[in-house]
Amino acid sequence: MTTKSSKVSLSIFNQHSILNLPKRFTVLEAAIFQKMVEELLQQAQPPQTIVLNFSQTKMIDSTGLGALVMIYKAAIKQETKLILESVQPSVMALFSMTGLIDILNINSATVCS
Repeated sequence: MTTKSSKVSLSIFNQHSILNLPKRFTVLEAAIFQKMVEELLQQAQPPQTIVLNFSQTKMIDSTGLGALVMIYKAAIKQETKLILESVQPSVMALFSMTGLIDILNINSATVCS
């Protein structure tokens, strides 16, 4: 199953969901993203893993960061693993400055340099 909404796309494979985030992850995209993930986590059988693909994302604002933190906390409650992949250098720098680099599960094998 694949769903697209305002540049955030969702693909579901068995118990694994992949969200492809847009180039700019700002207030508009963050609200849609948060709603999509909350709906996934509220299912009778939430996914075992949610992968956030940051390969296109070059910029995140404070609302995007807040949405990530909220989803991170919700995923922990549902025992769903949240993985960030293909994180771009500009986004990684922001995660580093905010301390999120030490909290979020960032797949180092796919971190872009």
